[in-house]
Amino acid sequence: MEVIPPGKQLNRHHEATGMRETTTGESAVFVSNVVLDGAVENWLVELEAAMMKSMQKLLTTSIQSHRGKNKEKWITEVQGQLLITTGSIQWTNDCSRSLSNISSGQKNALRQLKKKQVGYLTRLTDMIRGQLPQLVRTKLVALITMEIHNRDVMERMIKTGCSSVTDFEWLSQLRFIYNKDDGDFGGICSVRQTNCNLEYGYEYQGNNGRLVVTPLTDRCVLTLLTAKFLNRGGNPLGPAGTGKTETVKDLSKNLAMYCVVINCSDGMDFKSVGRIFSGLCQAGAWGCFDEFNRIKVEVISVVAMQVLSIVDALSRSAQTFSFMGKTIRCNSNCGLFITMNPGYAGRTELPDNLKALMRPVAMMVPDLAMIAEVMLSAEGFTDARVLSKKTITLYSLMQQQLSKQDHYDYGLRNLKAVLNMAGSIKRADPSTNEEVILMRALRDMNLPKFIKDDEHLFRLLLSDLFPSLELPVSEIGDLNAALECELHNAGLQTHPFLILKIGQLYDSKLTRHCNMLVGSTLSGKSTAWKMLAKAKTSLARSNLEEYVPVTSYVINPKSVTLTELYGAYDLTTFEWADGILSTIFKACAESNKRDEKWVLFDGPIDAMWIESMNSVMDDNKILTLINGDRIPLTSSMSLLFEVEDLRVASPATVSRAGMIYLDQSEMGFKPFLESWLDRFFGDQAEVRTFQGGLFEKYVPKVLEYKACSCTEPVEISDFNAIISLTQLYENLHTEENGLDIDASIQTYCPLAEKWFVFALTWSVMAAVDEAGRKRLDVYLRDLEALFPPTHTIYDYYCDPKKADFELWESTLTTWRPRRGEAFFRMIVPTTDSVRHLFIFQRVVSSKHNLLVVGSTGVGKTVQVMGLLSEVSTATSKLTINFSATTKSSTLQDIVESSMEKRSKDKLGPLGGKQLLIFVDDFNMPQKTSAESPFQPPLELLRLWMDYSGWYDRLKCAWRFVLDTQLVAAMAPPSGGRAVICSRTQARFHLVNITTPEDSQLTRIFESILAPKLQEFDNEIKPMGRPLAQATIGLYRHVMDVFLPTPEKSHYQFNLRDVAKVVQGTLLAKKQHFDTSQSIIRLWAHECMRVFADRFLEDASDDTGKFINILSTRMRDNFEEDWDTIMDGVDDLRYGPIVCSFMDENAEGLPYEEIRDLVRLTQRCEDKLEDYNLEPKLINMNLVLFRDAVRHICRIHRILMMPRGSAMLVGVGGSGRQSLARLASYIAEIDVFTIEITKQYRVTEWHEDIKLLFEKTGVLDKATLFLFSDTQLKEQAFLEDINNILSSGEIPNLYTKDELPAIYDGVRQRAASAGFDGTSGKLWSFFVESIRSNLHLVLAMSPVGSALRTRCRFYPGLINNTTIDWFHRWPADALAAVGSAFLNSLTLDSDDTRKRLSTVFSLIHLSAQRASDQMLQELKRHNYITPTHYLELVREYRVILNEKRAELGNARDKLENGLAKLIEARDGVQVMSVELEKKKVVCAQSQKDCENLLVEIVSERRIADEQRKQVEGDSERIGKEEIECKAIADDAEAELNVALPALEKAMAEVQKLDKSAISEVKAYKSPPKQVETVLAAVMILFTKQTDWNTAKKVLGEANFLQSIKSYDKDNVSPATMKKIKGYVSHAEFKPEAVGAVSKAAGALCIWVHAIYIYANVAKEVAPKRARLKGAQESLAVKQSSLRKAQEELAEVTAKVNRLKQKYDDSVGEKNRLRAEADQMQMLLERANKLVTGLAGENERWQTSIGHFQGELTRCLGDSLVGSAFLSYAGPFDTHYRSNLVSGWLAAIKEEQLPFTDSLTFAAFCAKPTDVRQWNIQGLPADNFSTENGVITVRCSRWPLMIDPQNQANKWIRRMEKSQLRVVDLKSRDMLREIENGIVYGLPVLLQDVLEELDPALEPVLAKALMKVGNREVLRLGDKELDYNKESFRVRASASREI
Repeated sequence: MEVIPPGKQLNRHHEATGMRETTTGESAVFVSNVVLDGAVENWLVELEAAMMKSMQKLLTTSIQSHRGKNKEKWITEVQGQLLITTGSIQWTNDCSRSLSNISSGQKNALRQLKKKQVGYLTRLTDMIRGQLPQLVRTKLVALITMEIHNRDVMERMIKTGCSSVTDFEWLSQLRFIYNKDDGDFGGICSVRQTNCNLEYGYEYQGNNGRLVVTPLTDRCVLTLLTAKFLNRGGNPLGPAGTGKTETVKDLSKNLAMYCVVINCSDGMDFKSVGRIFSGLCQAGAWGCFDEFNRIKVEVISVVAMQVLSIVDALSRSAQTFSFMGKTIRCNSNCGLFITMNPGYAGRTELPDNLKALMRPVAMMVPDLAMIAEVMLSAEGFTDARVLSKKTITLYSLMQQQLSKQDHYDYGLRNLKAVLNMAGSIKRADPSTNEEVILMRALRDMNLPKFIKDDEHLFRLLLSDLFPSLELPVSEIGDLNAALECELHNAGLQTHPFLILKIGQLYDSKLTRHCNMLVGSTLSGKSTAWKMLAKAKTSLARSNLEEYVPVTSYVINPKSVTLTELYGAYDLTTFEWADGILSTIFKACAESNKRDEKWVLFDGPIDAMWIESMNSVMDDNKILTLINGDRIPLTSSMSLLFEVEDLRVASPATVSRAGMIYLDQSEMGFKPFLESWLDRFFGDQAEVRTFQGGLFEKYVPKVLEYKACSCTEPVEISDFNAIISLTQLYENLHTEENGLDIDASIQTYCPLAEKWFVFALTWSVMAAVDEAGRKRLDVYLRDLEALFPPTHTIYDYYCDPKKADFELWESTLTTWRPRRGEAFFRMIVPTTDSVRHLFIFQRVVSSKHNLLVVGSTGVGKTVQVMGLLSEVSTATSKLTINFSATTKSSTLQDIVESSMEKRSKDKLGPLGGKQLLIFVDDFNMPQKTSAESPFQPPLELLRLWMDYSGWYDRLKCAWRFVLDTQLVAAMAPPSGGRAVICSRTQARFHLVNITTPEDSQLTRIFESILAPKLQEFDNEIKPMGRPLAQATIGLYRHVMDVFLPTPEKSHYQFNLRDVAKVVQGTLLAKKQHFDTSQSIIRLWAHECMRVFADRFLEDASDDTGKFINILSTRMRDNFEEDWDTIMDGVDDLRYGPIVCSFMDENAEGLPYEEIRDLVRLTQRCEDKLEDYNLEPKLINMNLVLFRDAVRHICRIHRILMMPRGSAMLVGVGGSGRQSLARLASYIAEIDVFTIEITKQYRVTEWHEDIKLLFEKTGVLDKATLFLFSDTQLKEQAFLEDINNILSSGEIPNLYTKDELPAIYDGVRQRAASAGFDGTSGKLWSFFVESIRSNLHLVLAMSPVGSALRTRCRFYPGLINNTTIDWFHRWPADALAAVGSAFLNSLTLDSDDTRKRLSTVFSLIHLSAQRASDQMLQELKRHNYITPTHYLELVREYRVILNEKRAELGNARDKLENGLAKLIEARDGVQVMSVELEKKKVVCAQSQKDCENLLVEIVSERRIADEQRKQVEGDSERIGKEEIECKAIADDAEAELNVALPALEKAMAEVQKLDKSAISEVKAYKSPPKQVETVLAAVMILFTKQTDWNTAKKVLGEANFLQSIKSYDKDNVSPATMKKIKGYVSHAEFKPEAVGAVSKAAGALCIWVHAIYIYANVAKEVAPKRARLKGAQESLAVKQSSLRKAQEELAEVTAKVNRLKQKYDDSVGEKNRLRAEADQMQMLLERANKLVTGLAGENERWQTSIGHFQGELTRCLGDSLVGSAFLSYAGPFDTHYRSNLVSGWLAAIKEEQLPFTDSLTFAAFCAKPTDVRQWNIQGLPADNFSTENGVITVRCSRWPLMIDPQNQANKWIRRMEKSQLRVVDLKSRDMLREIENGIVYGLPVLLQDVLEELDPALEPVLAKALMKVGNREVLRLGDKELDYNKESFRVRASASREI
């Protein structure tokens, strides 16, 4: 975009004036400027609209210009895109016109047009041969390409006889139509093909060239355009290099549509793809999803629905539509295209619904000849057709005759690169012969990739095709001199081959932006690119314009993960984080620095990561990331790959890069050797000549002989061997070793030769095996007799003092173990340890990396640890144990945890020290996959070794790792150990440690045993050497006989096993082993425990073979016989029993032999009883049979060993964990376990391990860590366990903040043990405490391949544990367990119990045999475990008790029925007599009722007459009552007027008390008002009115009472008259009087009230008198009425009594009659019942006998039922039938009662239940019915193999709405199960796979605990109340697992 800054043209804001393509500088001007202001999304839309307008106008202008004759000016001035569009419009018009003319009769019209077209092409070709600017040339090449296609189309139409515009040949072409009537600028272009009509997009494409159009391209375009027109997507698919993506891009260019190429990867998810879709839809752009089927299939399934929604919106022509939860705009120009490369690694198949939306088009074989011809023509070649044929012929011959190499490619991309280079040469020198130009291009572009043999053949082919042509050698001018200078400065040789390859790399980089250096290690790849970069940088500094400095960015893509390489979304925050590559790309793309930026991939290539680079490596030059970022590869950037081979790279990758192959054999090691001699001996010519002579004398011959006659467990290349030789010899060549180059040559040379041969021995010859050492010893002696005649050359070292060879053995001293020293600390110095330590120290001191190789147990780790202990204090040590799952990130974290930051980008060891890293099991990391067979941790180490650093994975920045050196150890490749990359291996000095000779081993173990045996009797003292020899001989024999197989993968033995035997023998005490035979028995016991306890029990009888080998050793070494030695031993196959817990009172728990097995069993049972009494421990109900006791002894023995750990292997329920817990309790060792939850991951695991380490390392408590494979939620758990077993620690377990607490916790104990207080020593003491106190017991299952895989991936599981294999329980153990469980069952005799136990064991064994047979016949695994047996016994008890109860109840019911029948017959007779009596009583009752009825009628007549009289009197009296009430109411109303005043007065009086009265009385001369009131009061009391009288009355005690009780109803008229005078007085007012005296005021109110009341009462008095008279008259009348009523009541009562008596008589009569009728009916029924059941009596008695028989036979029937429930489920009908037949035969043989015709379903299920199941969906056949019974009745949760989903449907219908359906992927699985447990809901666990979530283990095992009265199940960290009644789990799988 061309932008005018503000103010440049009086503009206020930035304005865009046009568009400019950066590559060629082409520009296009806008119709009007676009103001770039405001929101960017707004002005971008305006910019897009301006672009389309300008392109419309420019196209109109171009069409007008094309009509002129000056085509050169038209080509020069018009944009390249519009040139082609204009030409296409013109060609369409011309062809249409010609075809119309042909229809009109002008038959040659099309031929004339073709002739004109040929002339036009000739004119264009002549023009391109001239000197043209790059812009014009690019436009012209594209134009010629398209015009040639137009010419070819004309030829095809002429050949097919096309004569009309309606012919399909013409309609099928891409036709550009210009409609002049539309648009703002004189016309609009549209594109048509067949019946499709699409808009021209007017998207400015720039000057970016066009694709050669072949018939294949035409077919693809026709399909894609039709798909687009029908609103579908396109799907070109085919091999690499066939033009799939380019065709889509070229079609978008033709239609002027913006096409976005997205390189798909397996890291894309539906959200990232959806975001891209959303952008394409809204922008109306095309999306080409390259390698679409690399996306994961589960993502593609979702993407298919996204595509469907887009296609639907396009089909509906919708303006907007809903997409991913949002409403977005839908642009109809949107197009979706996917390309696929089927059949490669990592590809998936498209789902059918997506296939239906994408139109496929196969693109297989492009027309290379046509493409070559068109490209050559476009580049200006005259003889294009001839030259193209020669080119294609050469490619065909190369494919046929050259070898097949992974890096060879002869496809379209390679051809295009050759032709492009030919065009470049043509433009540079147009006068050169065209054949020479093409020949040179073919040579220079193909020759660099050929191996030596193919190179010669290629030159012959080239000379045959271009005879008599000689090509000069390519020259690189100034670069050649610069290269020689840089090689000289680097101390390297200017080898012609190296110069040639650097030149080829230079030439290839000129024509390709992506190149690969391919070749084996040490072939010069790194040197080539480094020297080229330095030379170009040097020339740039010399100010040569064509050169710029080079900056390289090195990445090893396999040292990091894909997300770390490219970037990924954070799954929690969904934020994007760039990867290392994307960070580098962005930095390079944004850099304006003038330099070349080489992004170097120094690492292996595989399809997993390289396919994501396809869009960068091809012509798109864009890195597409899954977040939608598109990072361009700028012109200053290029890609360079340094790889060993391309064996797992896809052809798509190979075709995209230029190949430069470097053959190691071309240079070999001689240039390196010359450079080393020049550097080290260059100053001394004579010495250099001598040293060179030594190399010539020895090295080639030894290398040749070694290659022919010797075997190297880990092969090293000759070059690697020479590097090791020079490094070691350089370190040994010191004056201290007598090699002074300034001394005389006669003195120097002999000693120098000896040191040289010594260095040769331990470098070139150090990797061979034992046999190879012997052969090389002979050969080297034949070559030069330098060594003494005895021993081998490996047994000598060069003594500088004697200037001669001396034996290493001479340096050894006598060794004796220190008293009380731990066995694992006993390191006996040997010849091997001394010489290896010397070599190791030399290699390490020379700052080179060391790789120690040797088979397991030869002492690699011990000897390297010895090296580490000898390093100076200025060097820190770090030990890392690799396993199969070790990740490169883990390795980097471990190393960086021991580092500190020294500067911005530099890390170094803590404290400024050096760091020596020891990596054990170096080759254990698992290769990524079969498609990516590389080991990322090793690639990370190689990156560090080559470039001194690696990338910070978070910041994506380079970090140098300083002052660090590497020592590694590994076993030869086998099992889980892989072959390491030769590029990595070449960075090491490799030393193979061979298995020590028997003499050395004998010396070691004799030195350990002999001092111990000196404490014993004389008979035993000399047995040290025989014991050592016997053990070693036994080990050798075992190694030869017991070889590992897939079934016996744990048959891996090493010298550690020999050490364990010796360690066990050292436990002997002279008090308990006082004879040689007892020592031999102890030795045999230890051998059995170490070797034989892991053997399987199968047809090969490995235990028997081992006993024979042991017996042979006894005879050979001790002259004793096995039977004699084992005399008195309980079981010869097991050997003696030795344990240390029989006498707990003895000091030190003596290790003694136990002969009394009964006493030992009792001891274990006592301990078990004690264990069950412990409050914090879960009770274990164990039956300690003989094998269980032996396992306890084995486990206890391991726990008592220092650092003893065990791996207990057995099927579930075999007692591994229970016996381990009991053994640890006997050993007084705490048990530590983990609790698995749904969220239990590595973080929680590490927290638990920290608690374990704190307990063992800080608190110093002996602890057993019991870990089961069912707890293995992540493989990282096993990796940590492997580390604990190997080194006692887990790297990076603790953060730096947690370490001080650990140091403080162990500081005191460490000081007591003699450790200083430094952090390193404290940590070492902490680790030692852990290793001393921690015992790991791993409970593993042998089922499937998991154990084999784990042992292969984690060698510590075998190497550092003692294996105890839990075999199938023997018959005696089964019988013992069965008998123990039957003790609580009521049986008729102990003999019956014994016979039942025998049948139990036979049933279990028969099921095992049936499983073995089914495996052999049907290849189906079924594992019969002790859990099945325990279920059998428990189910038997349940079923037997259930059947006993059921049959007993049925029998008792019939017996009760018989008794009732007899009782009924007797009752009939009694009832007949009673019935006759009832009839007599009933007749008498009838007669009494009739007499009583007559009396009742008479009495009722009298009562009715009296009632009438009483009712008349009652009516009259009622009227009088009403009149009395009216009078009373009238009087009462009048009184109610006075009563309120009276009540108020009385209330006031009530307030008066004596004090108030006294107050009045106290007046001597009262106030007038008071005196007046009292006078009125005296009048009412008929007293004198004077004051004295008043005072006297007031003084009376009852004055107030008299006031209150005054007779107000009888006040005389005289008194009323006197009072009237007072109350009418104006001053006689209560208010006035109350103001003077309250008491007087109250009396005043009283007087007023009495006056008012008396007046009213006077008026009411007559009414009262009348009322009184009326009331007296009424009372008389009421009295007489009451008397009459009483008389009436008596009469009525009498009538009622008579009536009641009559009713009672009638009721009694009816009752008697009903009883008689009822009795008659009962009698009739009883007669019928007795008569009817008379015949059932005999049948019921028979049934009772039958039930009694079944009750007897259920003893055996329950056996079959419980056995069927426990064992029959996995078997089919045939096996079930055979099993049942065998069980019945066993029951019969033991003379137990049973039913001959017994069927399981009928015995264990009710017919009604089965019928209900059938209704609910269970199939009705017998097999399904049996399965249904098992599912419902079994005590363990059932697993239903349900391929047809029948069981699932049945369970769903049976359980209905309460059922909870979950699967292992459900987020709420555990929550649903928790709800089911608590609320008693059924759970269906569907789609079960081979591995279950370990969190389900407590549920599946029903691990219930008693907490008070509650039964709880601990699920994770929750204790759930267990609903035993209704909770149940049923699991289903859609296939057999």
